[in-house]
Amino acid sequence: MELNQGLFSNRTGYEAYTNKVLISDFPEEAGQSRNLAESIVQAVLFAQRMRERLNERPEKFRILVGLDPFAEEVTVRFFSLIPGEPWGSESLDENMAEEVILLDCGSGLESGFQETR
Repeated sequence: MELNQGLFSNRTGYEAYTNKVLISDFPEEAGQSRNLAESIVQAVLFAQRMRERLNERPEKFRILVGLDPFAEEVTVRFFSLIPGEPWGSESLDENMAEEVILLDCGSGLESGFQETR
């Protein structure tokens, strides 16, 4: 399936959509699945490793670890922080009900867990 970037309001929206990892797609062992707590731990570990790699790049990035409470699905999204092209709200309390961890990283940013809930 080819995705038309024109379907999105900006490049950040396109990146956030295409750079979404479903933790359940990567079971610990073939044929097995993780419980929700294990998936959250795996998502945080993945986000921390991704942050380490993205901190080596000159661009600025945002990583979001999310939990869909209805599907019990844990996701990790990442996208470039592009001035004037936001994706969602800067606050986890507005609009992003499912996000549980937000990390900003990349050259020139002090990385770490910025907000949690």
